[in-house]
Amino acid sequence: MGPPVTHDGDPPVRLDELAVPALLVAIGGYLTYGLVTMEVPASAAWPGPGFFPTIITGLLFVVAAAMTVQILRAHRGTHPSERARDGRPRTDWVATGTVVASFLVFAAVLLPLGWILAGTVLFWGVARGLGSRRRLFDLLVALGMSCLIQLAFSAGLGLRLPPGILGWF
Repeated sequence: MGPPVTHDGDPPVRLDELAVPALLVAIGGYLTYGLVTMEVPASAAWPGPGFFPTIITGLLFVVAAAMTVQILRAHRGTHPSERARDGRPRTDWVATGTVVASFLVFAAVLLPLGWILAGTVLFWGVARGLGSRRRLFDLLVALGMSCLIQLAFSAGLGLRLPPGILGWF
């Protein structure tokens, strides 16, 4: 197989850029194997124990495909001013750092604060990291999403997410 095809001086796609999509495909393959080999009792009611893992597995493959397309398209049509000195598209480290920090804070406060508040922090931080600047609106949407997920897990699946300090009420 020859080198990647470039257009009008676009830099070739490097294999290291495709590491995250490849990792997602590997995780998706592992989950697919687990789903296929899972023993589901006949008494299991719908949606059953494989419902959410199937959704997550499908989403992993969709995200891997979308990331691959995005990486390949980033090398086409990227204005030269949007590229770093080595010719690759620039990374927005502030956005990346904000999203990673939001996840780390979420992981640290999940048990003490509970899902609703920790999820709100996570969703709000990711929205901020991805560029939204409407603080109050983002906070309300994040709180609403956390509450909906709590409701879906508790009422829909009978699973308890960590209640944290809100469990005292």
